[in-house]
Amino acid sequence: MKYWNLKKLKVIFFIMTVMVCSGCNEKMNIKCNLITVENPSTLDKESLPNTNLNIKPIIGKPIPNLNFFSNLISEFNKNGDCLINEIFYPLLNEKKFKIQVIATHGIEEPYDAWSTKYKGKVSFFFNLSLWPINDLKRAGMPVIKHEITHVLLSDLLKRPDKKNSLETIEHILINEGIAHYIGYTRDRSRMLIDYADKWETAESKLSDALKKLSDKNLSDKEKEKLIYQSNTGSYWDKYAAIAGMFRAAKIHETQGAKGLIDCIRKGNLPQKNQ
Repeated sequence: MKYWNLKKLKVIFFIMTVMVCSGCNEKMNIKCNLITVENPSTLDKESLPNTNLNIKPIIGKPIPNLNFFSNLISEFNKNGDCLINEIFYPLLNEKKFKIQVIATHGIEEPYDAWSTKYKGKVSFFFNLSLWPINDLKRAGMPVIKHEITHVLLSDLLKRPDKKNSLETIEHILINEGIAHYIGYTRDRSRMLIDYADKWETAESKLSDALKKLSDKNLSDKEKEKLIYQSNTGSYWDKYAAIAGMFRAAKIHETQGAKGLIDCIRKGNLPQKNQ
């Protein structure tokens, strides 16, 4: 009987392993093509994280930590990411994707990485002057996955009306929320356990912001400030991005990848109590 139980456990473990890994069998084969821009002043306005930035020319100065970053890109090209495959393979009909990755430097803080168009194609950028080697070792790969998520979502989510503050916040919730979840630098499975208090704080700030943004008497300057704070600044203070990250984590925990796929198709991440 003991022998049979052990054998049975081995069979069950094998079946569970196959089930867990089945989402990665149909790889999307995402390949990132690294492009270097040593002089950031040559970037078009559409390629900047903020069109109001004044970029100074950089001549003859190499991009820092470029070799290490290049190795990270090669590592992703080789291994991919199972969660990205699980979520996006059913949503996108193509198996092969080529994504432009632009390595540059000399952009002012806080713009260390962003996604926007480069020569007409949605791409992602790394500003390596804000990436010390230890930060690249710790968070470089998660942020690469984060930005790849933005590129893949760019054709799946409706673009918000920039004049509609509430619509903009909803877009940040799902776009940044899923990207933050996929690019989480720690153990995703521990997020809801270890940082439940951070979720409550983010949701509280989000609720307050939505009330303020619903006020027709709120000035445009205040609206811009609230939207800026929702996704820019220190990690846990980005209330909309962080609330969205925890919502994505909860949906994935309870409904699996299908739950997030449904959210992307509907264009919103529901609150935790819905």
